[in-house]
Amino acid sequence: MDKRIIGDIVEYKKGLELITKMNPVSYQMKNNKKQSLGLISQDVQELEPILTNENHGGLIGIDYEKLLMVAINALKELNEKCERLESKIESKKKK
Repeated sequence: MDKRIIGDIVEYKKGLELITKMNPVSYQMKNNKKQSLGLISQDVQELEPILTNENHGGLIGIDYEKLLMVAINALKELNEKCERLESKIESKKKK
């Protein structure tokens, strides 16, 4: 988002812990039997309401664009853990 049109910017820090609580599922749509993959909206809403939205009919959806921000944070956390482990391995090799 262009920072010229937003305010009250605060870093969003949720990531790996939130992602690990999510459970991807395979499902079939009731109206057309189409097979798909995704998350159950109500489950995501319980974990992090900002990642969901509700339409006028009361159906809950997941904002996958926002979910991407959580995934980015999770990747950053995993990268930091990898770097720490690599550093420990290197320091042990030097001994």
